Formats: sequence, structure tokens, C-alpha cells
Amino acid sequence: MRKKLYLTVLYDSWCPLCKRTSKIIRYLDVFNLINLTSFREKKEKILSPISVDLFEKKMYSINAQNKIYSGYDTILQIVVRTPLIIIYPFMYLMKITKIGYILYGLIARNRKVICKESCCHIPNCSETP
Repeated sequence: MRKKLYLTVLYDSWCPLCKRTSKIIRYLDVFNLINLTSFREKKEKILSPISVDLFEKKMYSINAQNKIYSGYDTILQIVVRTPLIIIYPFMYLMKITKIGYILYGLIARNRKVICKESCCHIPNCSETP
């Protein structure tokens, strides 16, 4: 039963906001159901139908049944696997009204990225080595 609840979350380790968020998620993951992985540091192909360009725009996750979630839907999947489940009704209301998607999009578009490669092509990159 427990394995059915596992979630792999793919985040951008070049993004300071994403790194802070991943630390918070690790802290909240008291049931050890969430596996946080940087899509930039993973050597093999993850979620092969998804391009790096899409990973750079929003966070993706995949559950134990291989269902793919992105953006605000990934946030909802994280919430139901942590003690934050008590705010799920409010978060779900934000999904229905599309406010959650709008807020997620604003944050995702305005986040900064610190490139670790010399040939950076990322629009919101604040520095290159």
C-alpha cells in the first residue's frame, strides 16, 4: 500500500528558490513518500517524453503508477503526502478556480537560475561561471 503513495519530484537544482523549496519538502516529508531529484543532475533520461525546456519552466513529478504531474498539480501531490494535507481543501479550491495555476506560473516565470555551464541558454539566468 505504501509504495502506491510514492512520488518522485524533479526540480531545478540551478534555481535557489527550487533548492530552498526542496529543503522544506524534505523537512515536511515525515512519511518518507517523496523522492526529490534534480533533473539537471540525473544522468539517465527521466520522463523521456519531456524535454529539458519544459523542465526549466515548471516542476514535474511522477507517482508510483507512472502518472506525470506538473506545476501546481505537483504541488498538490506533495501536499497530500505531507502534514500539509490539512490545507488540501483550500489548495484544491485554488485548483478549481485556476488561481493556483496562475500563482504558480507567476512564481515559475520570475524565478532566477544560476547556471553551472559556460554555454547557458536559460532566459532567467542571473549568472554564468
